[in-house]
Amino acid sequence: MADISAETAGAATPQSYKWTDEDTRELIPWRAANAELFTGRRNATLTGFEEFIKKKGLEGMLDAKAIRKRWENLVQKYKRRLLEVLVLVFVPS
Repeated sequence: MADISAETAGAATPQSYKWTDEDTRELIPWRAANAELFTGRRNATLTGFEEFIKKKGLEGMLDAKAIRKRWENLVQKYKRRLLEVLVLVFVPS
């Protein structure tokens, strides 16, 4: 059996934090308002999302990679939905 210390027993890990719809609602405008943090340079997105973690007070509960993955999934979902709408509008039945 693994020995769990008292200080880590109740702490949330990046894998156990439950991302909420409210978190998503805060992430989208924050990401748009802080576009200058996401320059496309190496590790810029991780640094940018670390700022979001600090702003939300989620240090130790989330890591920047998890938020980056969440953002990438949101962008892909948006693109799929946009394509569906465009197909419905522009493809004659």
